Amino acid sequence: MNKKDIIKQLQKESKNIVPDVKAQVFQSLGLNSSTEKKSIFKPRLALISFASTFIMLIVALFYLLPDKTSVNSYVTVDINPSVELIIDKKDLVVESRPLNLDGVLVLEEKDVKGLNVNEAITSIIETANKLGYLTNDGEVNIQAINDNQKVEDAIINKIKNHFQDKINVKVNEITDEIRKEAKENDISAGRMKLIKNVIEKNPEITVKEAKKLSVKELNDLLRSNDEKKNQQFQEEYKKKAQELSGYRKKAEDAYMNFYDNAIARINNIKSKIDQGEKLKQVIRLINLFLNDYFPEYNEEIPSDIDGCKQLLTNLENSLNEEKALALELFYIKFNIQLKYYQKKIKNEANSTFNFTGDFSIKEIRGKNYNSKEKQILTLIEEMETMMELEKGNEKIKNDIASDFDKLAKDYEEIITSQEISEEFKENKIVKEFADKYQEYKKNK
Repeated sequence: MNKKDIIKQLQKESKNIVPDVKAQVFQSLGLNSSTEKKSIFKPRLALISFASTFIMLIVALFYLLPDKTSVNSYVTVDINPSVELIIDKKDLVVESRPLNLDGVLVLEEKDVKGLNVNEAITSIIETANKLGYLTNDGEVNIQAINDNQKVEDAIINKIKNHFQDKINVKVNEITDEIRKEAKENDISAGRMKLIKNVIEKNPEITVKEAKKLSVKELNDLLRSNDEKKNQQFQEEYKKKAQELSGYRKKAEDAYMNFYDNAIARINNIKSKIDQGEKLKQVIRLINLFLNDYFPEYNEEIPSDIDGCKQLLTNLENSLNEEKALALELFYIKFNIQLKYYQKKIKNEANSTFNFTGDFSIKEIRGKNYNSKEKQILTLIEEMETMMELEKGNEKIKNDIASDFDKLAKDYEEIITSQEISEEFKENKIVKEFADKYQEYKKNK
């Protein structure tokens, strides 16, 4: 018999005795039942019916009451960003919740739902480190709570074993005194520690009162967490991040349209060669292609079909390298702006931030660069973006300037190296940046 059948049977059996219970209740209150019917009550049948109902009720309770060991566990990770994880019996994250504004940024950066608890904690630590919250000597405090002490201990041991080599990760450090109090109050040691921490911050709350609160409510009390404020912050952050993503996507779509058309033109010429197109016509098509996509190409076009085919393959390889560089530059421009936006709102949640929406990279098209020259181009992209951001975001100007100086050192070292050709230094994008950089240093 399943749960639905049990409930139906209970409802059916209860119909035999509910009228009498109702009458007794009304009588005890000094009231008359609203309808008076001639009694057809038979004591023996009522007793049998009551006994049957009672047995069915016990069975129902056995099936329907939650098993204490199956209740989800709570794991909190405190770095400065604070995050609450809810994990199921399989130790998988079924829900995550920020416990402060910094926690919002961490969870927006990486979704941990569906991960194993240790994977989720590792992801949170790595993201916090990436966002600049975690220094080398910074501590990570982890607490695990389940109403069943054995389940709680099992989760704690699993986390401790996983992070045993990480000296900055502290997991459920609970004293004998707290364990004793937990036993006296019939709650787990993890919950008792959380209650003690809450009472220390809110002395007006008693243990008896705190025991009635959920782990979620206790976590909010401990950290003065304003869930509504977090949600508003999260919505605003998503809106701004989507705005920046829009700029990036628009630029990427435009570039990929250029790239796809170029590859299609190459494939079209290759197809004509396979179909026996005359050499003169093939050379003419290649010339038209070079004018459109490699305007600075100044080498001789081969005078044989095999040479033309090899040239087309080389051009295709160049386009693929260019695409990889273009997508990297888009990513740099996006990521660096998101990074400083996060820095700014960490200190001032409601502050405005001026993005630079120019993702244009047309200057790199149709050119070949060695690895050092590509490195210079990525440094230029980063440094130019920083110079633009400094103008519209005064409150993080010092942060940007400090990071800029580190990149400038790399730039000056590489641009004077032997791997950088004189031709590259005369490139429009390189020359224009060199002028901007000298002006920036002078004004600084």
